[in-house]
Amino acid sequence: MNYCEECGGRLTMKECGTDGMIPYCDACQTFRFPMFNSAISAIIFNPDKTKILLIQQYGKKDNILVAGYISKGENAKQALLREIEEEVNLKISSYIYNDNEYFEKTNTLIHNYAVTAESEDFSLTDEVDRAQWFAVEEVLEAVKPDSLAKSFVERYLKKIGKGKTDERKTGQEEVRKILEEAVHKLYEKDRYLILDRPETEEEGRHVAERSIVFRFGHYLQEILERSQILTDLSVDCEYNRRGYEPKMLSRIGSSVSPDLIVHHRGDHSNNFLVMEFKTWWNRDQKYDEAKIDGFMDPDGGYAYQYGIALCIEKEEKDTLRQIRENLLYRGKSFV
Repeated sequence: MNYCEECGGRLTMKECGTDGMIPYCDACQTFRFPMFNSAISAIIFNPDKTKILLIQQYGKKDNILVAGYISKGENAKQALLREIEEEVNLKISSYIYNDNEYFEKTNTLIHNYAVTAESEDFSLTDEVDRAQWFAVEEVLEAVKPDSLAKSFVERYLKKIGKGKTDERKTGQEEVRKILEEAVHKLYEKDRYLILDRPETEEEGRHVAERSIVFRFGHYLQEILERSQILTDLSVDCEYNRRGYEPKMLSRIGSSVSPDLIVHHRGDHSNNFLVMEFKTWWNRDQKYDEAKIDGFMDPDGGYAYQYGIALCIEKEEKDTLRQIRENLLYRGKSFV
């Protein structure tokens, strides 16, 4: 950036506080911060999230993502929906921010989203030569090698546990460690809630289970924020975005509310972890295990990646053992 965008005068470098040396216009007496373009790109999933749409443009045979510049006056969401409709004529039911990257060749900051289409019935416009749905397991082989498109897809698939096998195993171990740390905090800070009633209370009385769940959720959120893991997700207890309208699970044929979830609020684009809790004085977990199965069912509407029915025992070591043995990944135990 050598000339002022307002007067056309030559810019000189001048120190601007903590920003360092910034182009400065002596005539306008103002700093001219470097300008760049902004664009969006979209990882488009089909409704059941088993396929990703790739396109070819401008006579090239490379498979890439739908992308386009953000127009003046638009926000990123508006550009996202417009570009998808302009290029492949699809309507979007949900979207989530994935990541961003600066592309030096065109001086553009690209914001990448993962979106879910209302149907697979795309139609081509003049802007696209060809489009094709690829199975999630095949998309990394199909997308243009060494491209930003491939990098964005790799990052998102890793986030949702559908990346390469070694990456997924690392994710499983991270989840275990996070849950173990939250359990340790619970026993360290709130042993009063876990152990038997205070001596002043009558026999058989205990705190409500939800008190323990709330404290566990508090520590889990702290750990995620401190570790900068899943920072775009939220920890919620007995969450229901439709108020008192219950969630329906076809597997158990009734309405339910999960005790604790880690998810993206407002849609099902990243349902990460679902937990059900029992305590040592009420160990019946059969119903809880059925709920976990239902919430993790890929065809059940929620498709949580991880799940566990956890009984808070008197001893911390007995609770930690359950995390090591019973944590599920898409309905399969790690051991």
